Amino acid sequence: MLFSVQMRNADAAKWGHARTGYYMAEISSGFMLNEAGRVAIVFDDPAFVRSETITLDLKSGSLHAILHETHHHLGTVSGHLAEAFASNRHVLLTSKRGDGSIIDLQADLIVYN
Repeated sequence: MLFSVQMRNADAAKWGHARTGYYMAEISSGFMLNEAGRVAIVFDDPAFVRSETITLDLKSGSLHAILHETHHHLGTVSGHLAEAFASNRHVLLTSKRGDGSIIDLQADLIVYN
């Protein structure tokens, strides 16, 4: 979800931004595991269902979505959920569209240490 941010001139100069810009808000997502051991990520924003790849850093449990050649932090998993993600090669990505219909796509899952 994009939102407009008004910055003071001093802040804009400090961060190198124009006075008004568009910045990515925090990504709202949930992680699921079904009885068969398959994993899924449920997004509030259906745009993220089109992510090309999901990555998992086993050390930190950090999950990222790669969308349009940019890494987007989704959150962290631990324990049995981290193990479930690590044992899968693909992850189901799902969200509800604006019209109420559901979009489901599958993305590759890359696990690294």
